Amino acid sequence: MRFDRSYVRKVRYAVQWIIFLLVLYTGFTFSLFAEDLIRGRHPSVTRPPSVEGFMPIGALMSLKLWVTKGIFDPVHPAALVLFCGALLSSALLKKSFCGWICPVGTLSDAVWRVGRRIFGKNCAIPEFVDYPLRSLKYILMSFFLSIILVKMSSREIIGFLSTPYWKVT
Repeated sequence: MRFDRSYVRKVRYAVQWIIFLLVLYTGFTFSLFAEDLIRGRHPSVTRPPSVEGFMPIGALMSLKLWVTKGIFDPVHPAALVLFCGALLSSALLKKSFCGWICPVGTLSDAVWRVGRRIFGKNCAIPEFVDYPLRSLKYILMSFFLSIILVKMSSREIIGFLSTPYWKVT
């Protein structure tokens, strides 16, 4: 069975934009929810559960705690489940998360397409600028992995996951 690449591309674009719009809706709804809380009012909207997908650092802490102590985060379990799903899909399907789901990937694709339409080609930035910019995400990832996986103890993670900050996010 052969896949029609143009069909797969169209499905990918549709999935990207549907998820991008859901992310915008989630952000808007969460901002209304947070604004009501900040002003001391009863929230006019419920906290969108999909907000849990935007807590990868806390989810990484939860993952370490789950693996090392068998404790599954009771406060934000969906954050851990979504994080594990993203890790698993990325491990099994390489760039599936960035290419199909991540809103940053959607914006990157959109900028690339707009640039190609305007200039007729992709503009190449100098390598001395491009390399550090592409490396930034790996530097940040290395920082958080080393802090959470190597330097933080399970007790420190439990302490963080018990704070009011984690509970209200």
